[in-house]
Amino acid sequence: MHPSARPEPKVEISRPTADAVQVCLAGDWRRAGVPSLAEAEALLQGAGRPRVIEFDTRELRAWDSGLLAFVARCEELGREHGVEVRVETLPEGLQRLLRLARAVPEAREARRGPRQPGLVARVGEAAQATGDFVLDFAAFLGESLQSLGRLLRGRSAMRWTDALHVMQATGPQALGIVALINFLVGLILAFVGAVQLTRFGATMYVADLVAVATVREMGCLMTAIILCGRTGAAFAAQLGTMRVNEEVDALKRSGFRRWTFWCCPVCWGWA
Repeated sequence: MHPSARPEPKVEISRPTADAVQVCLAGDWRRAGVPSLAEAEALLQGAGRPRVIEFDTRELRAWDSGLLAFVARCEELGREHGVEVRVETLPEGLQRLLRLARAVPEAREARRGPRQPGLVARVGEAAQATGDFVLDFAAFLGESLQSLGRLLRGRSAMRWTDALHVMQATGPQALGIVALINFLVGLILAFVGAVQLTRFGATMYVADLVAVATVREMGCLMTAIILCGRTGAAFAAQLGTMRVNEEVDALKRSGFRRWTFWCCPVCWGWA
């Protein structure tokens, strides 16, 4: 029989009576994974707990160790909830394997737990990750400079629609929040300066203090912080949405060398 013609392994869990949970096994279980027992566990934890778990193998075809692991998991689940597991209806070969597995109890130190990497391995992984980041950043910076050079020489195909859209998002649309933050910062500076200059009778210099401090120092600083936070967060959210929608994978499949460069709205059309 061709592998594609094999009947798929199936597990149907039902409760024909109030005292029994029936697990129907069907199909070909060769090279099959261990299915989840969440449905059976929900039945065992519900009201009117059953007393028996039994198997129906009338439609079972070939099987291997995957079915053995599944039945062993059922027995473990039955022991956890105090429910008897009946294996009389299982194939004879599977019953012998189960008896053999029960004959030798599992040693406590036989099962390996999660192993933490050593200090040398952690240092090596950190160094490798740092090296990869440096190489990626250098490649990104180099491609950006090359694209900027092509743009200045007039050899690039600029998409002016996207460029104007980015300019509007980073400029006029950010004007409101930038003006509000700078107004509040200037107001705080005026209040603090007035309180201190009043002691020296120099309140007339409060306006000069606010103008000089805001225009020369705080204005540009707060504008840069707000633009970086607001616009950077918007670009990061857009890239996250593109990754969820698999647009980034589509760019990779299309042959772009550096998807981070091509996803950057500021660099659209420079190459």
